[in-house]
Amino acid sequence: MRWLMPALVAAMAATSSAQAQPPQPVLPPGVAVRANGPQLWLTTPEGLTLYHFAQGSLKAKDGPCLDDCTKDYPPLLAPADAKPVGDWTVVQHPEVGRQWAYRGRPLHTFHLDSKPGDTEAFQTMRGSWLVAEYSAILRQVATPASVEVRASFSQLALSDLSGKLLYTRDGEVVDGDFLCTGACLDEWTPLAAPLTARPVGEWTVAHRPDGLRQWAFRGKPVYTYDRDVKSGDRLGELAMSWRLATVEPSDGAR
Repeated sequence: MRWLMPALVAAMAATSSAQAQPPQPVLPPGVAVRANGPQLWLTTPEGLTLYHFAQGSLKAKDGPCLDDCTKDYPPLLAPADAKPVGDWTVVQHPEVGRQWAYRGRPLHTFHLDSKPGDTEAFQTMRGSWLVAEYSAILRQVATPASVEVRASFSQLALSDLSGKLLYTRDGEVVDGDFLCTGACLDEWTPLAAPLTARPVGEWTVAHRPDGLRQWAFRGKPVYTYDRDVKSGDRLGELAMSWRLATVEPSDGAR
């Protein structure tokens, strides 16, 4: 893994004119990015990993990280003169004051991380804390508010806000019959679309026989898999006729 300071990212972009370069990271002072395969992790200048609560986790519902939590997960402090920049905002932490938030999620380090690349918070508290990923490049893909694009191995996969990956079923399309009904729904959960949902990019709204409005990507209704219990799990790929929903279809996509 490589640690890329913003200046290094800029230098890399400036020295390569053979092909178009992705946009440079927009970062506040005191934050860097670290390349981890296809992912870009947010870090401190020393390379320590930054984290946020998983959306929908018990901790997220409990509110901000307070008391003993801040000892284990120190908030990423913002200076007194800090101003919002790009997807970055400053939030007021009840105990420590001004704190950086990325895309609305307050950021923290973890007290057991001792060197660049450590991810002890994610390893020990799976399902509650997620590594903060820089996602400006990924956000070029239009998605509903309840969907994110995540780097998963060598693919750009679609997920809900808790990090659970999305899947489609072979042969199931918006204009045809729904194949996942009855017992199928015991393990596969349709990604619900709100009443106010409108098509966005390659996303449309499908109307299920039971009246539920469901998001569909490229004409195929999308689901989460109940056996995927933590962010990034891909157990649904083992199920016959189901495929990971990706931005760039794999060679075997149907």
